[in-house]
Amino acid sequence: MPRCACLSPPRFEVGVSIVSLKTRLDRAFFRLPTDHGVVQLAQSRVYLLPSGRGIAVAVTGLVMLLVGVNYGTSLAYLAAFLIAGYLVCALIAAFRNLVNLRVAYTGADDAHAGESVTFKFALETERDRYFVTLASAEDVVMVDRARLGATPVSLTLTTAQRGTKSLGRVMVQSIAPTGLIRAFSYVHFPTIAHVYPSLLRPAPPLPPDSATLQVAATDKPAQTHATARAASGDSLDGLREYRAGDPLARVAWAALARGHAWRSKLLATDAPTSRTLRWAQTAHLGDINARLSALATWIAESHRRGEAYGLSIPGLEVPSAQNAEHRTTCLQALAKASL
Repeated sequence: MPRCACLSPPRFEVGVSIVSLKTRLDRAFFRLPTDHGVVQLAQSRVYLLPSGRGIAVAVTGLVMLLVGVNYGTSLAYLAAFLIAGYLVCALIAAFRNLVNLRVAYTGADDAHAGESVTFKFALETERDRYFVTLASAEDVVMVDRARLGATPVSLTLTTAQRGTKSLGRVMVQSIAPTGLIRAFSYVHFPTIAHVYPSLLRPAPPLPPDSATLQVAATDKPAQTHATARAASGDSLDGLREYRAGDPLARVAWAALARGHAWRSKLLATDAPTSRTLRWAQTAHLGDINARLSALATWIAESHRRGEAYGLSIPGLEVPSAQNAEHRTTCLQALAKASL
């Protein structure tokens, strides 16, 4: 049976228009993180709204205008027009204080769970700007005076558990110079900081290194031979970074006298200490987070001692090395581990 045209369901054009309006507002004010590098706050990205003080001044000017109209008082007209002119000047001054300001994202400092991660920015300007504020969902930082050049600014966020931390949208605003008009804009960088597992206190003892295991597996004559070889040789095999506690005889005084950084001598008889930090070595802890924290603590301790170490967790093998990049790689692997 053919359906009657009069019974066709009505079209919800009003509902569609509301959804379309919401979509447009989301695109305008809640942007995806599409900013990269250096963002210049062009004219189209700077918005102006009166502050609470500005609204009070505008209401006062309106009252003075009404008084002048009702009572024909010239002084009331004069006051109303002066207030209106001052508000127009405040609009222009607030706009100039923020427009063409460049905001650059310079990186993030990772942290362990329970600490604060830091997101770093730089305000680049060709002239001095005053009372510029950067605000995220958790932190607000005001720069009293952004001088010519680049002014560093940092926003900190608290962390509770390992993983990644995103900063989200950042508001850049200023109420200078009059405090009556609030000029603001938004930047949204794809900022992510890694939150490492928390460190255990007190730190658990490090697992045995490969050299200790090799010596334990050999016989006594081999140990005696290795000891004699270590005692006989004393040739220089290079330099390494100076660590607190190194004996003064190991300090490379000649390099230090030439203006180089502090270095310690590395002898040919120095047996390199290397260990692999394995997931199975933390089985006695039981809890996954506790096991990851133990591995993170061992990584930090091995790096502090200057020892080479590798990492072995389910699904990932990191070869042995000893430098700051290797430490970051291992800790980020623990932060993103899904076990």
